[in-house]
Amino acid sequence: MADGTEIIAIDPEILHKVASELTAVGERVGEVDARIRSNPIAPGAFGLMNAWMAPPISALISHTAEVVQVTAQLATAVGAATEASAGDFERNEQTIVSGLGSLGQQLDGTPGASGTPGTPAGLSGPDGLDATSGRAILR
Repeated sequence: MADGTEIIAIDPEILHKVASELTAVGERVGEVDARIRSNPIAPGAFGLMNAWMAPPISALISHTAEVVQVTAQLATAVGAATEASAGDFERNEQTIVSGLGSLGQQLDGTPGASGTPGTPAGLSGPDGLDATSGRAILR
């Protein structure tokens, strides 16, 4: 990762809310677009000087509906990917903790055995890890 790059975590619920709001906006823009298509803006309605504005306005409204729809789909996809990533992180964290616990037990020689004299059973002692859970021990 490049210097100055930040990782931003976004709550999937917020992304889903944004997606639904964008979808609602897209539907409204689509309604306006449909009304304009069924009853186009007459260039003369703007007067001769502004007649050039009618076609671009209609095209802009139509394009905006497409942009909003694609943005809503993107927000939904990012939300799903964020949820999947969070699930993967949880599974990986559990695997690592489990692996450290097993490693601690192997280093102790026997599961639940005291690693150092005076250390409670299940603790590895000098390395500061609980042999049964792999978590650090604060003393």
